[in-house]
Amino acid sequence: MHHRRISMSMIALLFAASLGACVDDDAALGEATEPLTLSDATNSGFFAPVTPAVFRGADWRVQVTGVNASGYVAWDIQREAGLWGTPNPTVVALPLRARYVAAAQDAWGRTVIVAVTGSLLMRTQQTTPYARTFNNWVYVDTAVMEREPALAVNQDGRLELAYVSSTGRVKTMAQTAPGGAWGSAVDTGFATTGTPELVRDRQARLELFVPRPAVPCGFVNTRQRAANGAQGWFPATTVASACFTTLAVGYADDATEVFGRTAAGAIRHHTRDGSDLLFRTGPQSFGGNTAPPTLVAKDDGRLIAFTGFTSCPNGSRPGTYGCGDYYASQREAGGGWWAWQPYATAIAASAVAGVDSIINNTYVFAAIGSTQYQRFLFRY
Repeated sequence: MHHRRISMSMIALLFAASLGACVDDDAALGEATEPLTLSDATNSGFFAPVTPAVFRGADWRVQVTGVNASGYVAWDIQREAGLWGTPNPTVVALPLRARYVAAAQDAWGRTVIVAVTGSLLMRTQQTTPYARTFNNWVYVDTAVMEREPALAVNQDGRLELAYVSSTGRVKTMAQTAPGGAWGSAVDTGFATTGTPELVRDRQARLELFVPRPAVPCGFVNTRQRAANGAQGWFPATTVASACFTTLAVGYADDATEVFGRTAAGAIRHHTRDGSDLLFRTGPQSFGGNTAPPTLVAKDDGRLIAFTGFTSCPNGSRPGTYGCGDYYASQREAGGGWWAWQPYATAIAASAVAGVDSIINNTYVFAAIGSTQYQRFLFRY
């Protein structure tokens, strides 16, 4: 497939058009826009329907895990920090077809990948840090729900995993030592048919968010009392809201931002200040027909939210009048948000993934008008 650049004039035209048909009436829009520049878009070598898992490693290079054109789990890495070579997704271990993947770097610098294929949860890791060779896949659990797992890093470097069992129970599993073996799965007591999120907050504690897609709707969250979970977890807090299937969570200074998506594609925004237990409704939202959102944390403390708006308002054609993928960036760390802005002009096919890189670059992976993910570069 040929490489495709996004027309900046088309983006300007789209932004000039009214976005009111794309969002809720109560969304706070219409402020001046943040000067975030889309520099380029190119094919990544990864394909839908699997959303790539992307992160910045200890050597500052961005790593990507997803599936290749044949549907096999594959991995790629920047040639050097901030620079990409020709896309080269390498098949991981023995070829494995999977629907969901997650990846993180362990305390020894090796990339660990977990994958959900049918009712199986599998795991592999690099033979040596940054190598294109991986150990054989091993079984983690043989009775899971086909949902995206979450992988996070404790303060001491131990990886921790959250996933949904076949009975809808959220389970966690952690390494017993940094870079070492894994302990047994623990049932958290939370139930969902959605996708849990396990993230590390600004105090280096892990926090678990569990969406509730059915009544009573909203989401549940709990966090470690201290880093590494040595003092256990706080009692769970329940946030009443829409019936969420997926969540995107990010931290901006002391604020916690949560973007939840319903089965119908509506996005709702909730925020929590400091150590408060209570979330309040935020201003950014979409009315429906969106792809699952993602949040990218910038090194300056700000967040950028991305989503794909997957249908066209008012019967308009794809590529015109608000169809496409959108982003919204914070004005300042922990501060308010700019209005949603379009960055591509075709119907989004899949969820969006993103990561911050060096020199204020942000890379976003989105499937725009085809099954191959495009890699978008944003600059501040």
